Amino acid sequence: MADASLTLTAAQSAALGSMEVASTGTVTLSDLTSAISALSAGDIAGLAGAGITSIYATNGTLKLSAAQYEALGTTTIDSRDKVTISSNHSFVASNNVNNVTLVGNRNIDATGNSKANILIANSGNDHLNGMGGDDKLVTGTGHDTLTGGLGADRFVFADGKTGGNSFATADRITDFNHSEHDVIVLTGVSAIAGNSASAGEFTFIGDHSFSGHAGELRYEQVGGNTYIEGDTTGSGSAGFMIRVDGLHDFAASDFALNPLLL
Repeated sequence: MADASLTLTAAQSAALGSMEVASTGTVTLSDLTSAISALSAGDIAGLAGAGITSIYATNGTLKLSAAQYEALGTTTIDSRDKVTISSNHSFVASNNVNNVTLVGNRNIDATGNSKANILIANSGNDHLNGMGGDDKLVTGTGHDTLTGGLGADRFVFADGKTGGNSFATADRITDFNHSEHDVIVLTGVSAIAGNSASAGEFTFIGDHSFSGHAGELRYEQVGGNTYIEGDTTGSGSAGFMIRVDGLHDFAASDFALNPLLL
């Protein structure tokens, strides 16, 4: 096919077998029912080799397995709703992608766009980068790194999803910005161990030392970085911590602590 445009559904493409695409030709693979997931990794790899550079899921959710996604290579993914990815490769959202959910346990770099994205980590060690827009970055159970980019971003944590309990292994926020009204959301973290997160909120005590009462939230500056720490047992030590790059003087307004106010 040369000097022409051709639109194929996923079913048509799978039934086609082989196709030669000249550099002046254009092929659009389209499936409005989101059945593109029926394509095997081999099918996708063959399409990429034939010169197809974009896959669009314009009506619904696009879900790809690790093998399917890895077969795409540098192919652009464009979805009007949301994309679910399981892969150990990086993912960059095109302009029409709003929400990205990472599944599985692989380490993924997921990058948003200029919109207000929701990026959700999996159980791997992920890096979520919201870029522009007022983004919501949600950690998983791995050792995650969050970069909000421009806009009023929300960094969302929950029980068991704050990384390790040490300076080296805590989840990390790279670019918290007070002037852009970034917020650290801890409404999913139990202030008192054994209670549900909705049973009560943390008491922010600034940079003061823990007093031995469960439910206290503080920050301390160590080695050029700032660490958010919560005492959930009343032991006077941190039950979890979150690293924030740079030196920050946090205020209570930098946190969302009460689930009833969200």
